[in-house]
Amino acid sequence: MKKAFMFLGLTVLILIVVAAAYLYVNRAKLANLMIEKSLPQVEGLILKELPASVSKEQVHQDIEKLAAKFQQGRLDSAEVREIIWEIKNVLKDEKLDSTEVKALLEKLHKLSQ
Repeated sequence: MKKAFMFLGLTVLILIVVAAAYLYVNRAKLANLMIEKSLPQVEGLILKELPASVSKEQVHQDIEKLAAKFQQGRLDSAEVREIIWEIKNVLKDEKLDSTEVKALLEKLHKLSQ
């Protein structure tokens, strides 16, 4: 019985190590996937609180350009980290006020250029 539990424990440990290695190797792909999946959510939240000075088309265009840059890998890790934290902070309470929207729009526009 002890051997069976040792074998089971060893098997679980090996699976955990393999999963951790897989996630480590594919961390960039996973980060890009997370960002690509959250961009439509962020766009919807922005459009709900959109300032009158910004058009919906401009927001949509910036989001599309940013998504294209992610897919092409044209953003460095610092830019990716910056947008991840910004999106995370915005999605934390899923409510945006005008200052959050303006700050997020500025960052999205800057990164999409």
